[in-house]
Amino acid sequence: MKKILIVDDEANVLEAYQEFLAQDPFEVKCVQDTSSALYELDREDYSLLISDILIDEENGIDLIEEVREKYPHIKILAVSGGGDAGKFLAGMALEKAVELGADKGLIKPFEEEKFRSLVKRLI
Repeated sequence: MKKILIVDDEANVLEAYQEFLAQDPFEVKCVQDTSSALYELDREDYSLLISDILIDEENGIDLIEEVREKYPHIKILAVSGGGDAGKFLAGMALEKAVELGADKGLIKPFEEEKFRSLVKRLI
């Protein structure tokens, strides 16, 4: 079974991701910070990392760079709503994430079907 690690600082967003993927044959683990994500990646073999870009005081871009360097086989989906700055900042952040190693970027909010389809393509 393919394993997916999801990083987002908002518990309700993590719950939504789990609901979106509940009907698919994936093992999903959710964490709320980058240090927990790196700990999980050291312990388990994940096929896909889904990471928010703005994670409290942390930077999802740094996480993506580190994951790309240490675990080049893992596919990465970067997501962002842009925080208080909105979609413009989200678009810029996702461009940077893809430039630095993410396989795809997705602006929040998004439709469940679009998300699930993208996850399946990446895995």
